[in-house]
Amino acid sequence: LELYRASGALDRVAPALAAAPDPLWSAAVDRVARLSPDDPVLRTVALVEVALGGDGGGVDRTALAEGVATWMRGLRFSNADMDRTVGLLAGPGLPPEADASDGDVRRWLAAVGPEQVADRVRLVEAAIESASDRPGHDPAGDGPESAVRARLDRARAEFAAGPPLTVGDLAIGGRDLIRLGLKPGPHFGELLDRLLERVLEDPRLNTADALVAEVERMVDPESTDAGP
Repeated sequence: LELYRASGALDRVAPALAAAPDPLWSAAVDRVARLSPDDPVLRTVALVEVALGGDGGGVDRTALAEGVATWMRGLRFSNADMDRTVGLLAGPGLPPEADASDGDVRRWLAAVGPEQVADRVRLVEAAIESASDRPGHDPAGDGPESAVRARLDRARAEFAAGPPLTVGDLAIGGRDLIRLGLKPGPHFGELLDRLLERVLEDPRLNTADALVAEVERMVDPESTDAGP
């Protein structure tokens, strides 16, 4: 990466990366070096996330992801690699703060996406490793990276518990709504999203009986044909 930048090749392949400020570029390369060379996609995410996103400091992650998607499309990346990269860039970065509720942690996991939690965990771990190796860091101290590690450990433990994180994890689905007398339509998606939000807050609600009761409270009591 350093040779690409120094030689000018990066200007042709990725002008935005070539123009990244030196401190961000150095931090990005350091982050990349902590990720396996067997996973170039994850390394690409780290490079872009730090060099262009400043590690998430006030950057519009959706806009960043869209720009990277255009760049990857132009370089003919595979759809699978592009989807994985863009999904990680568009999703949230660090886990919720220490004082966040369990529901907030589950919402973070849902926003990351169950299939990308392992990737996001590894990226956060690389960030912690990088911060821990900075000059002046006291390995025995209680620096910011220790707090981030605690937040990551909490999110990892919550994920290991197997909470429902997607509409597909709900105890009821579209067919069940039809059996309740609701007419199919776009409102089904909204209704299921609202149910998921309830379940993210309290996973104990994820039973058929409890969710049916939630649906009955959400729809117009005067008409089972009404949407939420």
